Amino acid sequence: MRTQFLLRYISEIELRESVHAATCKSEEFNQFVQWVFSYNSGMIQENLRYAQDKMIAYTHLVANLVILHNVDSMSKAINKLKRQGFNADAEALRSLSPYRTEHINLYIRNLNGNKLAFACYDGKTNPLYNRRCK
Repeated sequence: MRTQFLLRYISEIELRESVHAATCKSEEFNQFVQWVFSYNSGMIQENLRYAQDKMIAYTHLVANLVILHNVDSMSKAINKLKRQGFNADAEALRSLSPYRTEHINLYIRNLNGNKLAFACYDGKTNPLYNRRCK
């Protein structure tokens, strides 16, 4: 079975392109998750399996929330441009990625100067702390 797949992979350029595209998407998501889990240099301090699984699940949850925020923001911007008469071609839309990070600040400092995770973004209210960002 593996040999048949390898022979198809070698002979079919479409298969190689689809495998390459899927691999790139997976690697891009993994890099994004690593960026989200940059607290404590990306080290899980717990040595218990269930605690590690919980940390990984929470990290994926936060990553998916940031992705949802990015997609929502991009959709609103695209729709606003369409209402203003600009047309986005399919090629431009394909180049968009929900893994943008430059507008997200994962850390804020509390009153004692300690870092807290998942800070405000875009100058809007932080959903975790229900405060207005400055």
